[in-house]
Amino acid sequence: MTTIIYRDSFARGNVVRETVPKDERNACAWCGQPARFRYGWDDDSGPRHSHISPKQFCSRSCERSYNEC
Repeated sequence: MTTIIYRDSFARGNVVRETVPKDERNACAWCGQPARFRYGWDDDSGPRHSHISPKQFCSRSCERSYNEC
């Protein structure tokens, strides 16, 4: 299931979060705790073009920290 968590109207897209099924969960790519989500970008061009990272994270803050490095 994909959920919009932030809308960036200037970039014409959304930050999206996908919940990982329990049987596919791994450790967070940043901190190593149990992961529950994948994050990505959904742009406004045409029918849903979601770009969701295969990496799993426990929270949005871990995902942002991972991508800043």
